[in-house]
Amino acid sequence: MKNGGNIAAFEMEKVIQLNGDNIDAVIVCNDRMANTVIDVLENYGLAGSVAVTGQDAELEACKNVIAGKQTVTIFHPLKAIAEKAAEIAIEMANGKNLDSFVNSTENNGLYDVPTHRVNSIPVTKNNIEQVLVGSGFYTKQQLFE
Repeated sequence: MKNGGNIAAFEMEKVIQLNGDNIDAVIVCNDRMANTVIDVLENYGLAGSVAVTGQDAELEACKNVIAGKQTVTIFHPLKAIAEKAAEIAIEMANGKNLDSFVNSTENNGLYDVPTHRVNSIPVTKNNIEQVLVGSGFYTKQQLFE
């Protein structure tokens, strides 16, 4: 477990110690940290009754979603992101105008930076097969074994 997981477990323990088991949801930055939060919740008999979020669609988190221990993970469609990045890089190398790629802006604290956003997808028990197996990110066997 990386340090972030240790910190997440420590913080979740403290929340339960200070507030008891009256917890509705835990919004977690990523799936590794969510896994450690779920481990703590399991120790208190709360796994599955507290909504837990994460992101990155890591395999263990996906199995937690299927088991009802994690409510959602966010899938970043890496193939689409990589393909678009390569397409934009080629256009940049050829000195082309990139305005046609801009579909969003992100403020960096100084100004709005033109951006091409590839949307992430929330993955729940209801759409996990469609999103992750359908995209080829995981096989059905990987998810359900």
